[in-house]
Amino acid sequence: MHSALILILYSLTLRNYINRTLYGKKLNCPDSQSTVNMRILRGIVRRIDRLGEKMVDENNIEWEKCIFYIELIGFSKRTPHEKLPENLVGKIVKVYRWCTFDWHYRTNVYATLTAEETERVLKGELDLTTR
Repeated sequence: MHSALILILYSLTLRNYINRTLYGKKLNCPDSQSTVNMRILRGIVRRIDRLGEKMVDENNIEWEKCIFYIELIGFSKRTPHEKLPENLVGKIVKVYRWCTFDWHYRTNVYATLTAEETERVLKGELDLTTR
């Protein structure tokens, strides 16, 4: 029961984080309730390297830092009007991710970059593990 509650709270927290970080931010206009669309790249996880660096969160869950190799395929479905530049199609991007559950380590699945990562890639930076 206790672990199920922790998992539910974790998934709600993760969903809120994704909604806030990836899919738009509220405008600062007091009379506006709309969101600003952000460009988000998406790709397929082709390889994962475990770095061995670990941390334990407030729920006593151990997380491991990994490098994900993501093959770019286009923009997120939330921005259908955007087209990925031809020079980036099929390129491999390296990003850091923290993993703990077995499904975090799956390859050949879709992955989305953050808005900040997307902007760096569009400027030509493919190795996002530096800096």
